[in-house]
Amino acid sequence: MPIAVALGVEPALPYVGGMPLPEGADESHYLGAYFGEPLDVVPAETVDLLVPATAEIVIEGHVSHTDVADEGPMGEYPGYLDRSSALPRPVLHVTAVTYRDQAILPVAVAGARRGGPHRLGNATRRRNDPRAASGEPAGRRVLGVLESANHWWVVAVQPDWHEQTGLSSKQLAEQVGQTVFGAGKLAFGVPKLLLIENDIDIADPKQVIWAFASRAHPEHGEIHFANEPQNILPIYLDAHERLSYHATKIVHNCLIADRFDKNERPTPSDLTHAWPADIRQHVIDNWQTYGYR
Repeated sequence: MPIAVALGVEPALPYVGGMPLPEGADESHYLGAYFGEPLDVVPAETVDLLVPATAEIVIEGHVSHTDVADEGPMGEYPGYLDRSSALPRPVLHVTAVTYRDQAILPVAVAGARRGGPHRLGNATRRRNDPRAASGEPAGRRVLGVLESANHWWVVAVQPDWHEQTGLSSKQLAEQVGQTVFGAGKLAFGVPKLLLIENDIDIADPKQVIWAFASRAHPEHGEIHFANEPQNILPIYLDAHERLSYHATKIVHNCLIADRFDKNERPTPSDLTHAWPADIRQHVIDNWQTYGYR
């Protein structure tokens, strides 16, 4: 099978490559439509394929249907080096390597925290938020927690979601789980959702940890979704799950709006939420006068 591996391409291409485009859709056409101009491509030298004209390096060749060689072990986005036996994979027989003058080899090092794969996956899933057309409460946000190596994904909804929907938190959590985990390719690497009111900064892992620990009920705060498609990289998967590419996923229900009357709901005990606007502004205006920077 002819193949061309393009390294150092238009920066948006890897993101489009991870999107759940319809079967048969061409990523270069999608990106050209998105940019409003075509993506420049040129013929490869030794295989009948088109490659990005601005690629730094292109490796051409054929993937064998019969020849295999061991691959691995290697580090992956969960942050671990898989030291189990290497797996046989098809061999790429190289027929040409072309490159620009002083070519730059792009490298993404998979590690436990804040690596390139985490940021790439985060941006791709945020761009393709499957809840956008699901009829869920307005003001929703979604973000992967980089410090969790993207094992946690936060879905935040407006604090008045209960008034908007009339649903219980369990019902809403079930809808969110069905929508997100049912999003096909997009959800393949999303194992754990934290469903939280949008009264915290979900980009701040300390606030996420606080909200999760203080709001999720230890008995009925978990909604499980059995036998969902899952990549095999998380180390907690058992042998059957790794073989079947399916595992149980979970929504941690951290919502509180349906547990209290509207005027009695707990709010974060901080300057932003717990004090009247005039007092907040007075404190801010006089902050340096108090001796703070």
